[in-house]
Amino acid sequence: MNTKNILQEFSSLSIDEQERLLYLLADQWDHHEGRFNQVVNELESAQIKAPACVHCESSHTIKRARIKSIQRYYCISCHKYWMATHGTSLAGLHKRELWQKYVLAFERGYTIRKAAQELGITIQTSFRWRHRLLASISGIMLEELSGIIETDDFQMSRNLKGQRKSKHTQAEHDGESTVTLPETITVLLASSRSEIATTSRIIGAEKPHSEQIKKALEGRIREGSLLISQENDAFNFLIDEKNIEYLKVPKRKRPRKKNYINLRLVDMHQQSIKQFLLPFHGVATKYLQNYLNWYHYKERIKMRMDKIRHTIFLCLIESGAKDWIQRKIIESTIIIT
Repeated sequence: MNTKNILQEFSSLSIDEQERLLYLLADQWDHHEGRFNQVVNELESAQIKAPACVHCESSHTIKRARIKSIQRYYCISCHKYWMATHGTSLAGLHKRELWQKYVLAFERGYTIRKAAQELGITIQTSFRWRHRLLASISGIMLEELSGIIETDDFQMSRNLKGQRKSKHTQAEHDGESTVTLPETITVLLASSRSEIATTSRIIGAEKPHSEQIKKALEGRIREGSLLISQENDAFNFLIDEKNIEYLKVPKRKRPRKKNYINLRLVDMHQQSIKQFLLPFHGVATKYLQNYLNWYHYKERIKMRMDKIRHTIFLCLIESGAKDWIQRKIIESTIIIT
């Protein structure tokens, strides 16, 4: 059957069937084997000659043989070798043939244990790979919001999973006394109505104060934006801000339905974050920020058809990556904007 016949059959389907077929085709295209090698080859083809040496920064470099489809380079000046993935999350990665399958499990939100069972790897390997991906996501998350922005703080239970100290005892001791940890931590959430962009930061324990909120929002709100928050004294410093407009949500028993001064969007994201974290049966507080970034990442790419390819790209653009890799990402608009 040729393309013309396929299009004729496609046009005979109902709208719902067409949408379903497009979704299945996109899913199959994104998840097929070889996507990892395709991404690496696409990045390597972006530079005409061998890049500068990662050891001595000399430009006298040449290409050498590939190792497991990854280009190897040699420096004539310092006589050292390095791989094209140097300085990225994929540097020194063993069992690379399973990486794409793990990215698929990651995109589906599998737990560390379930991903390990699916791929036949140890739980320790699954844990390390999970946090390689989370580190890549945290390194490129969009920080600046614009337009009408809702912000609010909410409480989450402190979790010391994986630590030897008890839930109520801090690891550090001040002389003979032991400092008791608060039961909860505070997360500041901000969400823009005009774009698919949200961000959240752990700002402290129990009730936050103005300095903590100011530090969390600093550099993340674009000039000319309208910021809406709850009626809380900790947000009062925003009144004196000249570059943004600030409004408080009035305390009413029955808020007006058509009133745009509300926090419905951040309330929705608060519930969504808690639902997202539920399958993991408690995330350790020291890793919570990475998981919050993971939630925001999934929200931003949920309409993309190339989620797996996009995630593999992220593994190649950490701060240690070569400049030519980062230029390729920007030119191809791979970074979320």
